Amino acid sequence: MKGKILILNIILGILRPFAYMQRVKSNRILFISLESDKLEGNFKLIADSLNRNKYDVRFNLVKFNKNIAGYAKYFFNCIKQLFLVNSSALIMIDFNNYICANYKRPEVKVFELWHASGCIKKFGNETDRDYKVKNYDYVLSAADAFKPFFAKAFNVKEDDVMSLGIPITDEFFDENRKNNAINRLNMTYPIKGKKVILYAPTFRGRLMKGFKGEYLDVDSVSTALGDDYVILYKMHPLMKDYVLLDKNNKNVVNVSHEDLTDLFFVTDILISDYSALIFDFSVFDKPIVLFAPDIEEYRSDTGLFLDYENEMPGPIVKTKDELISVLKGYEFDEIKRQKIRDFKEKYAAKTDGNSLKRVVTFIDSIMKG
Repeated sequence: MKGKILILNIILGILRPFAYMQRVKSNRILFISLESDKLEGNFKLIADSLNRNKYDVRFNLVKFNKNIAGYAKYFFNCIKQLFLVNSSALIMIDFNNYICANYKRPEVKVFELWHASGCIKKFGNETDRDYKVKNYDYVLSAADAFKPFFAKAFNVKEDDVMSLGIPITDEFFDENRKNNAINRLNMTYPIKGKKVILYAPTFRGRLMKGFKGEYLDVDSVSTALGDDYVILYKMHPLMKDYVLLDKNNKNVVNVSHEDLTDLFFVTDILISDYSALIFDFSVFDKPIVLFAPDIEEYRSDTGLFLDYENEMPGPIVKTKDELISVLKGYEFDEIKRQKIRDFKEKYAAKTDGNSLKRVVTFIDSIMKG
């Protein structure tokens, strides 16, 4: 990897003076993604809400694949980005970006939207990286509680972590969306009249070095719980092709291709681990159970920002049998409910249905200079 980066840096270093000779177009906003080759999620909501008569909106959307063709595509796209970034007034990114961190001229502003509402696990500059994250100007978050964590991860001042809320979470408050999703999912999957458990773990490993699995035996859990329950499992986007169950079990369904918001509407109990979607789901005032069999290894290898044992808004279990015991006859009493409400108030304070409006207003303020 170091050899590839050296070659890339030599080429970028040669081309940088030519990129800097370009004029920065004061009305240009460039969206860059390494996670998807199509406009979706926060990017789509924001791009669709920007005044196209006022702004020149451009896109550089590439999905990275860890193979020879993927590395080659990334290599040449970095060269393309060098020129796109340094001719735009504002760069919107949803992942860390090599060109912005290393080859951005000062007058170009970078707004990091990230791809999660918050952070349980450490990331960015708080982990072992191929390059240091720097030269970002603003970072989006869902609550002030994330300011110190995001400031460290992205190498910005805490005042530049903007607690405006995450645009895509506005969909949580759309009643038409909710009713349509419930009707569609009830017709598509065997969930009607059953207790719906959503298992949605985060990934293990790293994008450039590969991933590994440490996941729940959903078949055994389903068998122990019986026909009154159905388990839907959704893998992290980076692990969406990872299958937890190969054999047939009508009470276990792979829904990795489904929209997370739609799944939240029909979920009765969420099982997760160190995923930021826990912050989002807390808004729904429903039970959350933490399945963390590798907590010590994860804390050591990846690291955690939060005091996991004291902050998490639900019971923490480390074995399949403990999980089954917790799920059977789970009582969502007022004490458990209040813990989730307190968690939501701290970590999802700006998840209120008005996030997109605040983000677009902030972008307008940046572009005005």
